[in-house]
Amino acid sequence: MKKPFFFHFAALISIATICSTAHTQTILRPIAAVGLNGGGDQFSPSVPGGNRYQPARVSGLVHAYIGAEYLPSSSYGISATIGFQGGVLQNKGQRRYEFARIPVELQISTELLDGIGIIGGVRKSLSPSVKMPASEQQYEPKLSSDIGYFGGIRFGFGQASSIMARYTIEKFNAPGIPPINGRHFGIYYEFAR
Repeated sequence: MKKPFFFHFAALISIATICSTAHTQTILRPIAAVGLNGGGDQFSPSVPGGNRYQPARVSGLVHAYIGAEYLPSSSYGISATIGFQGGVLQNKGQRRYEFARIPVELQISTELLDGIGIIGGVRKSLSPSVKMPASEQQYEPKLSSDIGYFGGIRFGFGQASSIMARYTIEKFNAPGIPPINGRHFGIYYEFAR
């Protein structure tokens, strides 16, 4: 039985609360980030007649998001974000398709050393889709996503800007084809006000 998204978020909040030790001034601040990603299965839609697209990695090259970060102490933070992740591929035949989704993420981060911390969280990719040329849109697969997880290292914890290296595990499903592995690694630049 699949656990609801709320269950995963509640577990993260509990862990963050237990890890909290030094309390300082509470801060709620807006955040935004952009990252470059690579990895995942190569997904290549096909249409009747044998036409086949060159494969693209389902990670999506670019991931950008906005959200808010809550810093109840100087040693950890909790954030919620929504964004866009996707990429466009054009093959030699000038056909283009786009794999995209809208990730909603809940994340906790804990400082280990001065300015260096670890991050972990859960995500749900809303509206995953493959956009094909107008003449072939009737062959677009209907995708759904499972709850995903991510973790990594954050350099610049609690500061106005930080660099993150993170690994994401997620899976996509479509009728009639095996699950699509969306695991990917990314480098992110995040800034806060």
